[in-house]
Parts: sequence; structure tokens; C-alpha cells
Amino acid sequence: MKIVLVAVTPAEHAIGTPGAPNRDFAFSSYNYAIGLLKACALDDPAARQRVEISLRDLPVSRTYDALSPAQLQDILAEEPDVVGLSCYCWSLDVLLDAAAALKKQRPRLVVLAGGPSVSFDATRALSRSDALDIVVRGEGEDAFVELCRRGFARPWEVPNVTCRDAQGQVVGHPDEGIIEDLARLPSPYLTGALQPQAPTLLLEPSRGCRFRCAFCAWSTRRGGMRHASPKRIGAELRWAIDHGYQGVNFCDTAINHDTESLRALCDLLARHDPERKLSLSLFVRHERLDQEQIDLLAGLRCDEIILGFESTNPAALKACGKAPLDRAAFESRLQALQQAGHRVTLSIMSGLPGDTVDGFRATLDYLEGLMARFPECINFVCCFWLAVLPGTRFSAMAQERGFETLQRGTPYLMSSRELGSEELIQMARVLVERVHRNPRFRCEEIHREVAASGRIDQAARRPLSVSQVAGHAGTLDEFAALLSPWKAGERRGIWELVDLCAAPAGEGLVTYRFRAAAGQGEAYVTLSALDPSRPCFARTRGYNVYYRSEHEVGLAQGSVARLASVVARLITGNERQDA
Repeated sequence: MKIVLVAVTPAEHAIGTPGAPNRDFAFSSYNYAIGLLKACALDDPAARQRVEISLRDLPVSRTYDALSPAQLQDILAEEPDVVGLSCYCWSLDVLLDAAAALKKQRPRLVVLAGGPSVSFDATRALSRSDALDIVVRGEGEDAFVELCRRGFARPWEVPNVTCRDAQGQVVGHPDEGIIEDLARLPSPYLTGALQPQAPTLLLEPSRGCRFRCAFCAWSTRRGGMRHASPKRIGAELRWAIDHGYQGVNFCDTAINHDTESLRALCDLLARHDPERKLSLSLFVRHERLDQEQIDLLAGLRCDEIILGFESTNPAALKACGKAPLDRAAFESRLQALQQAGHRVTLSIMSGLPGDTVDGFRATLDYLEGLMARFPECINFVCCFWLAVLPGTRFSAMAQERGFETLQRGTPYLMSSRELGSEELIQMARVLVERVHRNPRFRCEEIHREVAASGRIDQAARRPLSVSQVAGHAGTLDEFAALLSPWKAGERRGIWELVDLCAAPAGEGLVTYRFRAAAGQGEAYVTLSALDPSRPCFARTRGYNVYYRSEHEVGLAQGSVARLASVVARLITGNERQDA
């Protein structure tokens, strides 16, 4: 039985300083979950004998939110019996559309979905899409392995599964288990299930959270804190070093829920990476930091510590389940982190209940003041637009608070009883102005889209084809043809053309993404409509050409500029042929 597990990973992230080393918002992300599912199946003898699993991790963006015909055909070329979809807020609609298209061409295909965007209301997901056959609820590793063992026969007998039975009725197994012992989960890296083409590796040292933030789905999950096997994490650290990865991103809720767990992780890092070759990015609860924890962190190479700050407004913090900010204590912790040489990224939100436009502006003002006081510590302030995510306490109280959200893609807040659309638009404009003034502030694409359009509905988003700008219009396929004969997936010299997507609103028309060999970095070449008055790297007959890079390690000086020159020459040549 052939299974293709499909994920779509955002190809556009928070916008701010070009080429800034902000890993949590980097372009070079990937889906860890599908790799772990494959590893679990490979690790189980009965499942391994029944199935053959391949992975597809495809780029998607707010401005190009559909799988292309070529991507769909690539999935079908595997002749799968089962297609599994890894559904997150940014990918659910894209994948449901893809499921319908795949099922139309292969009617007997079994389509399985899992992930947080279907887990919390599996019945609704199945009723929404006739193409879905099975939804795995919650932590899906055990359910997926059991489905593989039985060749996906009688799935309604499997815990954590909701599906259509033999009569087409939606039924759900009443039991919903969690992985009590994470130590029994295999590693997607050590099993050979996953070898990401990215400069940094994702590791999952724990699951669960001691806090109950209303915007986070962990606030309603059961199971408490659980930790992965130290032996496995240590082996993965060595694997990362041996395979040339530059860093590790710890993808858990925080590494400092308790001091003993933090100490154990620090000991692991000291044993398996004594030379501190790996750059670390990790989440930390600033409220938990005491001097003992700060001393432990001092022994790590923390190039990015991410602190959830959210707001200075006490009403907004109360609404999302957080204590009022103790400014003196917070600033003391920043001072200690700066003295230890650590770099901090702060995350905040626009649209929180209880906040106001003036309150949001005050948060930005306070943080800008901290940037001046702690210039060697604060890396960025990244602002998210509040999304009312499935499974969160905010989702449960949506009617009470009058939340209206976008109906396609990420469920960003459109209005609430406390904040109307005009206030949210004004927050976006305040933030975007701050981003332009101070490049250490970062925002999401939606902030720029709304600030430019004055709307928070689907019309604020750019269409699937690149919008007409200064007399230029074209689909992404037409922009791909401009780079002919260089095709996606093809390497020339050290550079592989990974993909292209519509550039974020206000940034240009289209961005070509390139990856250097041996994890040496990524480069992005963007086209905007020709404007002789605007400074740029190069010009073709119809476009201004810009470039930026990320994660450069070991690249020869001028490599990215030479790549941009090659792109400009190819485009110029293809423009002449079309003339």
C-alpha cells in the first residue's frame, strides 16, 4: 500500500528587515509532523511490512494559496492508495481543495487528515469536505501506525479516529489517547525518514504546557508536561552536527517550565555539542526566569531566545490569561540575558480583547524604548495578528466575545465586540508605519495588506495570479517562464531554484527562492514593475530586480549578487524573445 503524506509550509513569513537572522520567522521551515509519522510507521514491524510512505512538503503563501496542477500530478504520479494531509490554519483550505482535485482524478483514493485544524472538530471537517474519508484527532502517531497495520480497513475501530463507515455515515471512536511516554517515539532523523534541506533542524524535547494562554491550543489539551528521551535528543544533536546543520530550533512551548528539565537539556547540549557548534533558537517563558535559569542559559549558544510578550496593556493580558507585566522584573531579566550575550526576539499581538489602538501604540513605544536601552539583547519585535485558532479558549468563547474571523486561510480576527474593523485597520497602519521607521519591528503580511487596502476581508488578499502593477500582469507560470530554461528543482552551480511565489503586498510582483548547496544559505530575488526612479540592483526591460539572503554560511563573497545578475540576464533574454 502506497501512502503520500502531504504538508504545505508557508513560503512567506513575517516581514521586516531583509535578510535578518530571525529564525522563528525564517523562510527555510519544513513540516516535522509528517516526518515523525513516517518514522513511527518505519519503526513498527507490522506497519512497515504493509505500507510504503513518501513525503511531500510544498510551499504555499497567502498570495498563492493553491497547489499547482504540477504539484497535484506529482502526488498522483506516486500512484497512492492513501494521501495524508497535515492540516494547520494556513494550510487547511489549500489541502481540502487539493483533496477534492486528487479524488476527482483518483476516486478510490483514501484521504486522511490530521493536525490542529481538523482535530478539534473532526465531524465538521468531514461534513465540510466530501473528499475526506478519515480524520485523526489529537496526537496521531499511534492511530496512524494502527491504520497502517490494518491497511486502513475498518478505521472506525481505531482510537482517535473519526471517519465515514461502510454506509457513509460519520462515526468516531470514543477513545482519545495521548502519547504518555514520548521516549517510545522514534526520531524522524535517525530512522532516515526525514533529512530536511534547511540550515536548521527542528527538535521536539517536550509536549504540553503549564500555562493556559487563551490564544493557544495547548490551553485546552490534556496530558500535562511530557519529555522526549534524553538519549534520542542527544543522538539527534550529534546527527545535526554530523550532517552539517548550523543550528537547532526547539519546537516546544518553552524549555524552562521547570528548572530541572532545563538543567537536563543544558547537560545534554554540553555533552553532545561541547564546542557549541549549533546555534540555538528556543522559546522561554520570561515569567519563569530566575537567576538559576539565567545562569543555566549562560552556558548555551542561544542566538535566538523567543519571549511571548503580547502587550503592556493589563486588560489585554488578562483577556488572554496572562498576569500583568512587572516592568522592573522584565527589564532586570533582559539585562541579565544581555550580559550573558543572548539575543532575544519578543512576540506581540494586535487585536487582543481588551486592547485599544492607543494601548497597542503604547506597547510599541515601550518596546522601542527597550530596544534603545538593550541594543545588544533585543533582536526583533515580531507582531502577530490575532488568529482565533481551533481548540483555543478564544475559539470556545468566540460567540461571547463577538469574534468574526476570515473564513478562508488563517482565521484572523476581523472584528469583535471590543474592537471593530476600523480599530484593527488602524492598529495595522500604526504597526506598518513603525516597521518602516524601525526595521527591528516585524509584521505579518496581513498587516501590510490591510494597511494598504483599508479592508480586512478576502478582498484585501492578492489573487492567485500576480496583480497588475504599472501595466504588468502575469500568472506565476508566466513568471516562471521568464527564468527559462532554469526550472524549479534544478541546480546551477551552487544554487538550486526552489520555487517562486507572489511577493508580499507592497514588496513587488514575484519572488524567486534559491537554496545554496550544503546548507550554505538561501537567496531571494524579487521583481517589481519597472521604475527607473527607484534604486534597485538591476533592471530588465520590464522589471526592477532586488535580492536578499538568509543564513549565509561559507558562501564566497558576492555569490548572491552574482546569482541575482544571472537571474536578471535570463529575464532580459526571455523578454527579448517575447518582444
